[in-house]
Amino acid sequence: MVDPVPLRPRIVEEQQKLATEISDRLSQELVIALVGPVGSGVSTSGRLLSEILAQQFKYDVAPIIGMSDIIRTEARRVGVITPPQNPLNNYIDVMQAAGNKLRERFGNNYLAEKAVERIAKFRESRGG
Repeated sequence: MVDPVPLRPRIVEEQQKLATEISDRLSQELVIALVGPVGSGVSTSGRLLSEILAQQFKYDVAPIIGMSDIIRTEARRVGVITPPQNPLNNYIDVMQAAGNKLRERFGNNYLAEKAVERIAKFRESRGG
């Protein structure tokens, strides 16, 4: 059994680094995350929520950020070429494998960090 005590300083250091990076992006924004399996209605729910926030509450709504979009963009970094969406079962298998490879190579937070980058770029484009 490996003694976890030597790992603690490194973990604390990584957490402090992450906290510093995140603190640079703090704002009064509303961020909503929706998750669900393929075909569960997450995309439809996201679009409806976006429309309601923009039209009824006058929010400046960022474009919807889908993890599949990020995986498609980043898959080449792990040597995966994303296929067309048909046949769907092949597309889902390849995309899941690409997401797993990205997390294995770059860390479990990688896709979330890429989503935060996109939010930050949207904010910058709006002067904030």
